[in-house]
Amino acid sequence: MALRTKAHLTGGLTIALAFLGACSEQGTISSPEEVAEGETASSSSEPALTAFDPPTVFDQASQAMIDTPYREDSLPPLVLHGTDAIVAHSDGIAFVDALSGEEFVFLTPPGAPEEGGPGPAVAHIEEPPTIVETDGATLALVPFIVHKETTGTTAPGILLELVAADTDTREIVWTAQVDLAEYDPDYEMDVRVIGADATTAILAATGGSASSDDNTQAIAVDMATRETRWRQDHFTPHLYMEGTVLGCETNPDADLDETVFSYKALDGVTGIEAWNVPDRDCGWSYAAAPGIAAVTFPETYVWFSGEVEYAESFHLLDVASGEAIKVYEEYSAYGCLFDGEAVLVCGGWSYDTGTQVVGYDAQTGEVAWSLPDSGRIAPAVTAVWHGAVYGSTENGAVVLDAATGADIEVEPGMAPYIVNEYLGVGMTESGQVFTQPAVG
Repeated sequence: MALRTKAHLTGGLTIALAFLGACSEQGTISSPEEVAEGETASSSSEPALTAFDPPTVFDQASQAMIDTPYREDSLPPLVLHGTDAIVAHSDGIAFVDALSGEEFVFLTPPGAPEEGGPGPAVAHIEEPPTIVETDGATLALVPFIVHKETTGTTAPGILLELVAADTDTREIVWTAQVDLAEYDPDYEMDVRVIGADATTAILAATGGSASSDDNTQAIAVDMATRETRWRQDHFTPHLYMEGTVLGCETNPDADLDETVFSYKALDGVTGIEAWNVPDRDCGWSYAAAPGIAAVTFPETYVWFSGEVEYAESFHLLDVASGEAIKVYEEYSAYGCLFDGEAVLVCGGWSYDTGTQVVGYDAQTGEVAWSLPDSGRIAPAVTAVWHGAVYGSTENGAVVLDAATGADIEVEPGMAPYIVNEYLGVGMTESGQVFTQPAVG
């Protein structure tokens, strides 16, 4: 097993919808500073758990600490699969018993250099492992940066190695390598899996240069052959949905009177452009529902005059055609989270409304509810799942009904940032990651 630094997540945190400064505390979460590394608040034996879909109450007494990489101002790269926490580290994948915090296994990428080998080509793992169903198996996909093996006069270089681990056997089942010859191995990179289905995985690689204007490249990998399907420079992929890649193309050679950005959709198999939204600065993209994307376009300026050409606006788009399902002009939505069923919850702002939390019908884009309203305050939302909205206010942690925005639990025990039917994942004020089992 490769050695790695055991570092708990510390520092500030900016989570999807935690945009209300007064709500930055995590409600009723107790801060277990006295818990030493490796110790847990519960027994290491796995109890028989009841599934709650969705859970609304969590057991603080059975809290367990999870070792995660340092991630300032963001969530740890962790995903729940049953009662496993699958954690992406810069040098491997950890399968952890989320009930006890004990590590089952640490999987090292086959192409990883030996300890003390060449450096410093290390990838910043930006996203949790991507879970995908393919050929009857459930895989966790994590990308890594590894050094090429070199001999003689062979120039050094780096590879992007996509590792697929079976979530049931907790073993690596295959890897795919992408040559990054155009990147400098002396500089760090950001790599991430944007999305995947049974046929294609879409990745993004940024960095590998001393330039402050790093090129982001979109890369498509065939899930069956592990070969690279296509690559596109100066394209930042945001989403991969229904076989379509949505993202932002940048023209680095644009003059002051030319378009610098273009929001585009590419075919996931061929990389051919499907549609585009020209002349708009690229903002934020979120999965709203199957086949529907939520996109906020910020204000677009005419470069040589400084005048605003387009005001900011929030769009629900049909992914296949690019047609707008619903548009909110002069409105900015951000941190949108789909509950996996019918509701999209976003933070939002306009001059007329101020700062809000809004629940939308994910298919039509119509507003179902918004807060603050009628003597109620808006929570700092941490997670949305299967009809439940998790968050906290100055009164503590709270769970809302995603369909109506009504309170359904005012003493949940925690405001989880990641949740499934068995567990919630939270963080202490000092940034340590922990789990609590669902009990209601």
